[in-house]
Amino acid sequence: MDYIIYGAGFFGLHLCELFQRQGITPRYIFDRDAAKWHQRWQGVEIVPPDPAIVGASKVVIAHASPAVMKEIAADLRGMGIQNTETVYAFANRPENAALFLDQRVILRVEEREIEEHREYIEEAEALFADEASKATYRDILRALREKSFDGISSLPMTRQYLFYEVLPKRADEVFVDVGAGPWGEVWKAFAAENGAAFRFFYLFDPCRTVAAALPPDPSGKVVMVHQAAGEVRGRVRVKNYRDSNALICPTGEETAECIPLDEFPFAARPTFLKIDTEGWERQVLFGARRLIAEGRPVVACAVYHQVRDFWEIPLWLAKLPAYRLYLRSYLGVHETILYLIPKERLS
Repeated sequence: MDYIIYGAGFFGLHLCELFQRQGITPRYIFDRDAAKWHQRWQGVEIVPPDPAIVGASKVVIAHASPAVMKEIAADLRGMGIQNTETVYAFANRPENAALFLDQRVILRVEEREIEEHREYIEEAEALFADEASKATYRDILRALREKSFDGISSLPMTRQYLFYEVLPKRADEVFVDVGAGPWGEVWKAFAAENGAAFRFFYLFDPCRTVAAALPPDPSGKVVMVHQAAGEVRGRVRVKNYRDSNALICPTGEETAECIPLDEFPFAARPTFLKIDTEGWERQVLFGARRLIAEGRPVVACAVYHQVRDFWEIPLWLAKLPAYRLYLRSYLGVHETILYLIPKERLS
């Protein structure tokens, strides 16, 4: 079968790469953004949706949000394009398993993985500090079992990571943003909430385009670190998906230095650690063991890139004494964040 991908964002570009690893070249990448038209990603042209060129091809809609993909499918049907499938449905077909091996972006659920870890899943649910967290966790596990990735109560993306509905603000915050992304969205949201009332804000990202996107900070309080955070020192390969996201992976075209956060020379002790690194979260956490155990920062960590992260990361972090764990979803199963908050920060 021939394929067309809908979506020239991170998910669509990554899906194109996965196809090509298996010797399949999609015919086109559809996107409604005219600024992307007639550009190419790994040899595949990005074009506007056009029923005249679809023919017998299947259109795989690639986006993180199930709701957005439903809207896109409806729009395509209105154009006469009927043979569509969401990337989650496509990824979780048994016959497509080989396409999605050894990747950390598009969730694929093996039924036995959940059934074999039922005891750990139940143990993790009991750790959460409030009923909202437990309800979110149950909804996510239901969605994973059903492979629907939908029907989960989600908060606005603008509230992701900062968690001020539970967490009191402090004027001496030393915020460490690991996986800052190409536009520094977390820094912008933090600045909108706090103004100049913070001590330092560190942005870690291995992709070179991130540094170029941020204006210089004459105060010296905002520090851009062009490095990856990980478990051990060394160099890592980084793939840049058209400046939308960066992924640490063996096929990356760029390289960057990698350093454990325990060894980084921060100007002051970090009080808030945000980690969202496209499946690299465990390596960051393992390299920050001492920082977390001794410095006791708030931790906001993505747990949605690999299925086991939903229970294994909470179980690992729960070993730390006098912390409370919370879970919130901001885009269905994707964009689910685990919060680890020291009890003294809540008083």
